[in-house]
Amino acid sequence: MRTRIRAILTPSMAVALVALFAAVGGGSALALKGSNTVSSGDIKPSAVKSSDLNDGAVKAVDLDSDAVSPRGVATLNSAGVIQTNFPPIGIGQSNVVKPGGTTGIYCFTGLPFTVRAAVANDSFDQQDEFISVVPGQLGACPVGTQVSIRTRNNAGNPADSGFTIVLP
Repeated sequence: MRTRIRAILTPSMAVALVALFAAVGGGSALALKGSNTVSSGDIKPSAVKSSDLNDGAVKAVDLDSDAVSPRGVATLNSAGVIQTNFPPIGIGQSNVVKPGGTTGIYCFTGLPFTVRAAVANDSFDQQDEFISVVPGQLGACPVGTQVSIRTRNNAGNPADSGFTIVLP
């Protein structure tokens, strides 16, 4: 029996078996440094998609400051006109409606993305106006409004006011 195994196990057969086992079982592990680890050098650019990650696996502190940009940003004056000295992102003037006969109501509609959150702040003066962000349609806003803004003066009364809106 031993002579039969020795006859089959030639040096070329041994090399072929080692190559087979390396290719089938351990080839991918040999490319990685360390045990059960993957570093950025092991990943091709744009190879990892969000569907490849577990929820909560990546935190804000894990990202560069410019890694994720908001889908929409615009600075508007009190008349609802986008200010071009602060270039808007993802929001055009055609997306802004300032309903006639209203005070302090601004509507955003026809945006090319789903609004999941919105933040707005007073960006023009130091009068401490109040700004409310309302998901969907508010008062006189047209049907299909994705997000509405209501501005009030420091006494709490409706007032037209400039603001910056960020849609992450």
